[in-house]
Amino acid sequence: MLRSLCLALVLLCPAAALAAPGWVAHFTGNGTIEDPRTGAAIELPLERRVHVALLAEGYTQADLDAGRFDRDAERWMAEVLAVEPYATYRQALVVWKLPVASAERIRAGVGNTALRLPVRADRRGVDMEAIRADGETAARIWAALRRLPHAPARFFPPGGRTSRLAKDVVAHVLVLDPRKGQRGLSGVALPMIDPERRGRRVAVAIGHDLAHEFSHAFARLQDEYMEDCCGPRGAEPVAGGSSSAQLANVVKGNACETLPWRHLLAGGAINPSGEGLVGAFGFGEVGYHPELKCLLNGAHDNRAFYGGDGWLRTPTRLCNFCREVTALRFFERTGVLEDSTRSLQIWEREFRAPFFARYGFDVPGEVPQRTSDGRAWFQACEQAPAAAVTRR
Repeated sequence: MLRSLCLALVLLCPAAALAAPGWVAHFTGNGTIEDPRTGAAIELPLERRVHVALLAEGYTQADLDAGRFDRDAERWMAEVLAVEPYATYRQALVVWKLPVASAERIRAGVGNTALRLPVRADRRGVDMEAIRADGETAARIWAALRRLPHAPARFFPPGGRTSRLAKDVVAHVLVLDPRKGQRGLSGVALPMIDPERRGRRVAVAIGHDLAHEFSHAFARLQDEYMEDCCGPRGAEPVAGGSSSAQLANVVKGNACETLPWRHLLAGGAINPSGEGLVGAFGFGEVGYHPELKCLLNGAHDNRAFYGGDGWLRTPTRLCNFCREVTALRFFERTGVLEDSTRSLQIWEREFRAPFFARYGFDVPGEVPQRTSDGRAWFQACEQAPAAAVTRR
Protein backbone atom coordinates (compact mmCIF):
# COMPACT_ATOMS: atom_id res chain seq x y z
CA MET A 1 0.00 0.00 0.00
CA LEU A 2 2.72 2.46 1.00
CA ARG A 3 4.78 1.56 -2.08
CA SER A 4 1.74 2.21 -4.31
CA LEU A 5 1.16 5.59 -2.68
CA CYS A 6 4.82 6.59 -3.17
CA LEU A 7 4.69 5.51 -6.80
CA ALA A 8 1.54 7.58 -7.34
CA LEU A 9 3.26 10.63 -5.87
CA VAL A 10 6.19 10.13 -8.20
CA LEU A 11 4.06 9.82 -11.31
CA LEU A 12 1.62 12.61 -10.51
CA CYS A 13 3.92 15.10 -8.82
CA PRO A 14 7.67 14.54 -8.87
CA ALA A 15 8.25 17.55 -6.59
CA ALA A 16 6.02 16.02 -3.90
CA ALA A 17 7.88 12.74 -4.21
CA LEU A 18 11.22 14.47 -3.82
CA ALA A 19 9.99 16.13 -0.66
CA ALA A 20 9.16 12.75 0.83
CA PRO A 21 11.75 10.76 2.78
CA GLY A 22 13.41 8.18 0.60
CA TRP A 23 17.14 8.49 1.04
CA VAL A 24 19.10 5.26 1.39
CA ALA A 25 22.63 5.07 2.81
CA HIS A 26 24.77 3.45 0.11
CA PHE A 27 28.17 3.79 1.81
CA THR A 28 29.07 5.05 5.26
CA GLY A 29 32.70 5.77 5.95
CA ASN A 30 33.83 5.15 9.50
CA GLY A 31 34.99 8.76 9.89
CA THR A 32 38.67 7.97 10.51
CA ILE A 33 41.24 9.76 8.37
CA GLU A 34 44.95 10.32 8.87
CA ASP A 35 46.46 13.63 9.90
CA PRO A 36 49.39 13.96 7.45
CA ARG A 37 51.29 16.15 9.91
CA THR A 38 51.52 13.51 12.63
CA GLY A 39 50.16 10.25 11.25
CA ALA A 40 47.57 10.28 14.04
CA ALA A 41 43.94 9.41 13.41
CA ILE A 42 41.38 12.18 13.05
CA GLU A 43 37.95 10.96 14.12
CA LEU A 44 35.10 12.68 12.32
CA PRO A 45 31.60 12.38 13.79
CA LEU A 46 28.81 11.81 11.29
CA GLU A 47 27.87 15.49 11.09
CA ARG A 48 31.42 16.45 10.08
CA ARG A 49 31.75 13.94 7.25
CA VAL A 50 31.00 14.90 3.65
CA HIS A 51 27.57 13.65 2.62
CA VAL A 52 27.39 12.85 -1.10
CA ALA A 53 23.83 12.82 -2.42
CA LEU A 54 23.26 10.70 -5.53
CA LEU A 55 19.95 11.61 -7.17
CA ALA A 56 18.18 9.62 -9.89
CA GLU A 57 17.04 11.45 -13.02
CA GLY A 58 15.22 9.80 -15.92
CA TYR A 59 14.90 6.37 -14.28
CA THR A 60 11.36 5.04 -14.56
CA GLN A 61 9.95 2.79 -11.88
CA ALA A 62 10.73 -0.16 -14.13
CA ASP A 63 14.35 1.03 -14.36
CA LEU A 64 14.56 1.29 -10.57
CA ASP A 65 12.98 -2.12 -10.11
CA ALA A 66 15.50 -3.57 -12.57
CA GLY A 67 18.33 -2.25 -10.37
CA ARG A 68 19.74 0.20 -12.92
CA PHE A 69 20.10 3.08 -10.46
CA ASP A 70 21.69 0.83 -7.84
CA ARG A 71 24.22 -0.43 -10.38
CA ASP A 72 25.00 3.13 -11.43
CA ALA A 73 25.57 4.09 -7.80
CA GLU A 74 28.08 1.24 -7.63
CA ARG A 75 29.73 2.57 -10.79
CA TRP A 76 29.97 5.96 -9.10
CA MET A 77 31.75 4.37 -6.15
CA ALA A 78 34.13 2.44 -8.40
CA GLU A 79 35.05 5.38 -10.63
CA VAL A 80 35.36 8.11 -8.02
CA LEU A 81 37.08 6.08 -5.33
CA ALA A 82 39.67 4.81 -7.82
CA VAL A 83 41.10 8.37 -7.86
CA GLU A 84 43.43 9.93 -5.29
CA PRO A 85 42.85 11.50 -2.85
CA TYR A 86 39.26 10.19 -2.77
CA ALA A 87 40.62 6.69 -2.16
CA THR A 88 42.76 7.85 0.77
CA TYR A 89 39.98 9.89 2.39
CA ARG A 90 37.01 7.69 1.52
CA GLN A 91 36.24 7.12 5.21
CA ALA A 92 35.31 10.81 5.45
CA LEU A 93 32.43 10.23 3.01
CA VAL A 94 28.84 9.15 3.46
CA VAL A 95 27.17 8.33 0.15
CA TRP A 96 23.37 8.51 -0.01
CA LYS A 97 21.11 7.65 -2.92
CA LEU A 98 17.59 8.78 -3.72
CA PRO A 99 15.88 6.28 -6.06
CA VAL A 100 12.95 8.47 -7.12
CA ALA A 101 11.17 7.40 -10.30
CA SER A 102 10.52 9.63 -13.29
CA ALA A 103 7.28 9.35 -15.25
CA GLU A 104 9.35 9.05 -18.41
CA ARG A 105 12.97 8.77 -19.49
CA ILE A 106 14.86 11.86 -20.56
CA ARG A 107 14.13 13.38 -23.91
CA ALA A 108 15.09 16.56 -25.75
CA GLY A 109 14.00 19.66 -23.90
CA VAL A 110 12.37 19.25 -20.49
CA GLY A 111 10.57 15.97 -19.94
CA ASN A 112 8.32 14.65 -17.20
CA THR A 113 11.28 13.54 -15.11
CA ALA A 114 11.98 13.76 -11.40
CA LEU A 115 14.31 16.77 -11.63
CA ARG A 116 13.07 18.38 -14.86
CA LEU A 117 16.61 18.49 -16.24
CA PRO A 118 16.77 20.40 -19.56
CA VAL A 119 18.50 18.30 -22.23
CA ARG A 120 20.00 19.24 -25.59
CA ALA A 121 18.16 18.40 -28.81
CA ASP A 122 20.61 15.55 -29.53
CA ARG A 123 20.07 14.19 -25.98
CA ARG A 124 23.83 13.97 -25.49
CA GLY A 125 24.19 16.59 -22.79
CA VAL A 126 22.61 19.16 -20.51
CA ASP A 127 21.16 22.18 -22.29
CA MET A 128 23.48 24.83 -20.85
CA GLU A 129 21.37 27.65 -22.27
CA ALA A 130 18.29 26.40 -20.45
CA ILE A 131 19.57 25.22 -17.07
CA ARG A 132 19.68 27.87 -14.36
CA ALA A 133 21.30 27.92 -10.94
CA ASP A 134 17.96 29.07 -9.52
CA GLY A 135 15.61 27.24 -11.89
CA GLU A 136 13.20 24.35 -11.44
CA THR A 137 15.92 21.67 -11.43
CA ALA A 138 17.72 23.53 -8.65
CA ALA A 139 14.49 23.86 -6.65
CA ARG A 140 13.80 20.13 -6.96
CA ILE A 141 17.34 19.22 -5.93
CA TRP A 142 17.10 21.46 -2.87
CA ALA A 143 13.68 20.00 -2.00
CA ALA A 144 15.35 16.58 -1.95
CA LEU A 145 18.38 17.76 0.01
CA ARG A 146 16.25 19.29 2.74
CA ARG A 147 15.01 15.73 3.44
CA LEU A 148 18.51 14.26 3.46
CA PRO A 149 19.17 12.77 6.91
CA HIS A 150 22.16 15.14 7.08
CA ALA A 151 20.89 18.14 5.14
CA PRO A 152 23.24 21.04 4.30
CA ALA A 153 24.15 22.77 7.54
CA ARG A 154 27.69 24.19 7.19
CA PHE A 155 28.65 26.70 4.51
CA PHE A 156 31.74 28.39 3.13
CA PRO A 157 31.89 32.18 3.64
CA PRO A 158 30.96 34.53 0.78
CA GLY A 159 33.42 35.23 -2.04
CA GLY A 160 35.32 33.28 -4.67
CA ARG A 161 34.76 29.83 -6.12
CA THR A 162 33.41 28.41 -2.84
CA SER A 163 31.09 31.33 -2.05
CA ARG A 164 28.30 30.24 0.30
CA LEU A 165 28.56 26.60 -0.84
CA ALA A 166 27.52 23.83 1.51
CA LYS A 167 30.64 22.28 3.01
CA ASP A 168 29.02 19.12 4.29
CA VAL A 169 26.92 18.12 1.24
CA VAL A 170 27.81 17.62 -2.44
CA ALA A 171 25.20 16.36 -4.92
CA HIS A 172 25.63 14.25 -8.05
CA VAL A 173 22.71 13.70 -10.42
CA LEU A 174 22.95 10.34 -12.19
CA VAL A 175 21.05 10.51 -15.47
CA LEU A 176 19.83 7.38 -17.24
CA ASP A 177 20.75 7.43 -20.92
CA PRO A 178 18.00 5.48 -22.71
CA ARG A 179 20.42 4.57 -25.50
CA LYS A 180 22.77 2.83 -23.07
CA GLY A 181 20.40 1.59 -20.40
CA GLN A 182 22.65 3.04 -17.71
CA ARG A 183 23.93 6.37 -16.47
CA GLY A 184 25.11 8.67 -19.19
CA LEU A 185 24.66 12.20 -20.57
CA SER A 186 27.64 14.47 -21.14
CA GLY A 187 28.33 16.03 -17.77
CA VAL A 188 28.37 19.45 -16.20
CA ALA A 189 28.81 20.83 -12.70
CA LEU A 190 27.44 24.04 -11.23
CA PRO A 191 26.42 25.50 -7.87
CA MET A 192 22.66 25.60 -7.36
CA ILE A 193 20.87 28.18 -5.25
CA ASP A 194 18.49 27.35 -2.42
CA PRO A 195 15.18 28.98 -3.45
CA GLU A 196 14.13 29.34 0.19
CA ARG A 197 17.39 30.94 1.34
CA ARG A 198 19.08 32.42 -1.70
CA GLY A 199 22.31 33.10 0.15
CA ARG A 200 22.99 29.34 0.25
CA ARG A 201 24.24 27.13 -2.58
CA VAL A 202 25.19 23.50 -3.08
CA ALA A 203 27.73 22.15 -5.58
CA VAL A 204 26.02 19.79 -8.02
CA ALA A 205 27.63 17.44 -10.53
CA ILE A 206 25.38 16.16 -13.31
CA GLY A 207 25.75 13.26 -15.68
CA HIS A 208 28.54 11.19 -17.13
CA ASP A 209 32.34 11.33 -16.57
CA LEU A 210 31.63 10.70 -12.92
CA ALA A 211 35.01 11.38 -11.28
CA HIS A 212 35.65 14.38 -13.55
CA GLU A 213 32.34 16.09 -12.83
CA PHE A 214 32.43 15.21 -9.14
CA SER A 215 35.89 16.84 -8.88
CA HIS A 216 34.42 20.05 -10.27
CA ALA A 217 31.74 19.99 -7.60
CA PHE A 218 33.71 18.69 -4.64
CA ALA A 219 37.03 20.50 -5.11
CA ARG A 220 35.87 23.47 -7.24
CA LEU A 221 38.46 22.57 -9.88
CA GLN A 222 38.16 23.86 -13.44
CA ASP A 223 38.34 22.22 -16.85
CA GLU A 224 41.88 22.14 -18.21
CA TYR A 225 41.13 21.48 -21.87
CA MET A 226 41.64 24.20 -24.45
CA GLU A 227 38.48 26.02 -25.46
CA ASP A 228 39.18 28.85 -27.89
CA CYS A 229 35.57 30.01 -28.00
CA CYS A 230 35.46 31.59 -24.60
CA GLY A 231 38.71 33.26 -23.61
CA PRO A 232 40.88 32.29 -20.66
CA ARG A 233 39.31 30.69 -17.62
CA GLY A 234 40.46 30.94 -14.05
CA ALA A 235 41.37 33.61 -11.60
CA GLU A 236 44.42 35.77 -11.91
CA PRO A 237 47.48 33.97 -10.52
CA VAL A 238 47.19 33.92 -6.74
CA ALA A 239 50.10 34.61 -4.45
CA GLY A 240 50.81 32.60 -1.31
CA GLY A 241 48.55 33.45 1.59
CA SER A 242 45.46 34.20 -0.54
CA SER A 243 42.12 32.68 0.40
CA SER A 244 41.50 29.15 -0.83
CA ALA A 245 38.26 30.50 -2.33
CA GLN A 246 40.41 32.05 -5.08
CA LEU A 247 42.52 28.95 -5.66
CA ALA A 248 42.46 27.90 -9.32
CA ASN A 249 44.06 25.15 -11.42
CA VAL A 250 43.66 27.29 -14.58
CA VAL A 251 45.12 30.80 -14.57
CA LYS A 252 45.64 33.62 -17.04
CA GLY A 253 49.39 34.05 -16.68
CA ASN A 254 52.39 31.70 -16.88
CA ALA A 255 55.01 33.57 -14.82
CA CYS A 256 56.76 31.03 -12.59
CA GLU A 257 56.72 33.17 -9.47
CA THR A 258 52.94 33.70 -9.53
CA LEU A 259 51.67 30.23 -10.44
CA PRO A 260 49.51 28.70 -7.68
CA TRP A 261 51.45 25.44 -8.23
CA ARG A 262 54.95 26.98 -8.24
CA HIS A 263 55.91 24.84 -5.23
CA LEU A 264 55.58 21.76 -7.51
CA LEU A 265 57.98 22.98 -10.20
CA ALA A 266 61.13 20.90 -10.66
CA GLY A 267 64.00 21.81 -8.36
CA GLY A 268 61.95 22.48 -5.24
CA ALA A 269 61.67 20.49 -2.03
CA ILE A 270 58.56 18.58 -3.14
CA ASN A 271 59.77 17.90 -6.69
CA PRO A 272 63.58 18.03 -6.59
CA SER A 273 64.26 16.26 -9.88
CA GLY A 274 61.02 15.68 -11.81
CA GLU A 275 61.89 17.71 -14.91
CA GLY A 276 59.40 17.81 -17.76
CA LEU A 277 56.18 17.23 -15.80
CA VAL A 278 54.93 20.38 -14.03
CA GLY A 279 55.00 23.60 -16.00
CA ALA A 280 52.46 26.01 -17.46
CA PHE A 281 50.56 24.20 -20.20
CA GLY A 282 48.33 26.25 -22.45
CA PHE A 283 48.39 29.56 -24.24
CA GLY A 284 47.60 33.12 -23.32
CA GLU A 285 44.27 33.19 -25.09
CA VAL A 286 42.89 30.17 -23.23
CA GLY A 287 44.79 29.97 -19.92
CA TYR A 288 47.45 27.75 -18.32
CA HIS A 289 47.29 24.58 -16.21
CA PRO A 290 49.92 22.53 -14.30
CA GLU A 291 50.46 19.29 -16.28
CA LEU A 292 49.71 18.21 -19.83
CA LYS A 293 47.32 15.45 -18.73
CA CYS A 294 44.88 15.27 -15.84
CA LEU A 295 41.44 13.96 -14.94
CA LEU A 296 40.28 17.60 -15.32
CA ASN A 297 41.43 17.70 -18.94
CA GLY A 298 39.53 16.26 -21.90
CA ALA A 299 39.31 17.09 -25.59
CA HIS A 300 37.30 20.08 -26.85
CA ASP A 301 39.81 22.29 -28.75
CA ASN A 302 42.97 20.51 -27.54
CA ARG A 303 43.60 19.11 -31.00
CA ALA A 304 44.03 22.58 -32.49
CA PHE A 305 46.77 23.37 -29.96
CA TYR A 306 48.45 20.03 -29.29
CA GLY A 307 47.57 17.85 -32.28
CA GLY A 308 46.64 14.18 -32.18
CA ASP A 309 43.06 13.39 -31.25
CA GLY A 310 43.10 16.06 -28.54
CA TRP A 311 42.25 13.63 -25.73
CA LEU A 312 44.36 14.55 -22.68
CA ARG A 313 42.30 13.13 -19.83
CA THR A 314 43.72 10.56 -17.43
CA PRO A 315 40.60 8.77 -16.13
CA THR A 316 42.02 7.74 -12.75
CA ARG A 317 44.70 10.37 -12.12
CA LEU A 318 44.44 13.95 -10.95
CA CYS A 319 47.61 15.91 -11.62
CA ASN A 320 49.65 16.67 -8.52
CA PHE A 321 48.21 20.14 -7.97
CA CYS A 322 44.58 19.10 -8.49
CA ARG A 323 45.16 16.20 -6.09
CA GLU A 324 46.53 18.64 -3.52
CA VAL A 325 43.60 21.04 -3.91
CA THR A 326 41.16 18.14 -3.52
CA ALA A 327 42.90 17.05 -0.32
CA LEU A 328 42.70 20.63 0.97
CA ARG A 329 38.95 20.60 0.27
CA PHE A 330 38.56 17.40 2.32
CA PHE A 331 40.08 19.15 5.32
CA GLU A 332 37.98 22.28 4.76
CA ARG A 333 34.74 20.40 4.22
CA THR A 334 35.22 18.25 7.33
CA GLY A 335 36.14 21.22 9.51
CA VAL A 336 39.71 20.11 10.23
CA LEU A 337 40.59 23.43 8.62
CA GLU A 338 37.61 25.26 10.04
CA ASP A 339 38.36 28.85 9.04
CA SER A 340 38.36 28.71 5.24
CA THR A 341 39.50 32.32 5.00
CA ARG A 342 42.81 31.16 6.48
CA SER A 343 42.80 27.51 5.46
CA LEU A 344 45.17 27.95 2.52
CA GLN A 345 47.72 29.73 4.69
CA ILE A 346 47.49 26.98 7.31
CA TRP A 347 47.70 24.29 4.62
CA GLU A 348 50.82 25.86 3.11
CA ARG A 349 52.49 26.24 6.51
CA GLU A 350 51.51 22.99 8.24
CA PHE A 351 50.01 20.44 5.82
CA ARG A 352 51.55 20.75 2.35
CA ALA A 353 55.04 19.36 2.96
CA PRO A 354 53.80 16.50 5.21
CA PHE A 355 51.06 15.65 2.70
CA PHE A 356 53.55 15.11 -0.14
CA ALA A 357 56.06 13.43 2.17
CA ARG A 358 53.38 10.98 3.30
CA TYR A 359 51.57 10.34 0.01
CA GLY A 360 54.25 11.18 -2.52
CA PHE A 361 54.74 13.40 -5.54
CA ASP A 362 53.27 11.37 -8.38
CA VAL A 363 55.38 10.97 -11.51
CA PRO A 364 53.69 9.13 -14.43
CA GLY A 365 55.58 6.37 -16.20
CA GLU A 366 56.22 8.58 -19.21
CA VAL A 367 57.66 12.08 -18.78
CA PRO A 368 57.38 14.35 -20.70
CA GLN A 369 53.84 13.23 -21.36
CA ARG A 370 52.75 12.55 -24.94
CA THR A 371 49.74 13.23 -27.09
CA SER A 372 47.99 10.48 -29.05
CA ASP A 373 50.24 11.01 -32.06
CA GLY A 374 53.33 10.31 -29.95
CA ARG A 375 54.65 13.85 -29.57
CA ALA A 376 56.24 14.71 -26.23
CA TRP A 377 55.11 18.03 -24.81
CA PHE A 378 56.53 20.23 -22.10
CA GLN A 379 55.82 23.91 -21.60
CA ALA A 380 57.92 25.65 -18.98
CA CYS A 381 56.63 28.59 -17.02
CA GLU A 382 58.14 31.99 -17.78
CA GLN A 383 61.15 33.03 -15.78
CA ALA A 384 62.22 36.64 -15.51
CA PRO A 385 63.22 37.80 -18.06
CA ALA A 386 60.44 36.02 -19.90
CA ALA A 387 61.36 33.18 -22.24
CA ALA A 388 59.16 32.51 -25.24
CA VAL A 389 57.06 29.35 -25.17
CA THR A 390 56.32 27.90 -28.58
CA ARG A 391 54.10 25.12 -29.81
CA ARG A 392 55.89 21.97 -30.84
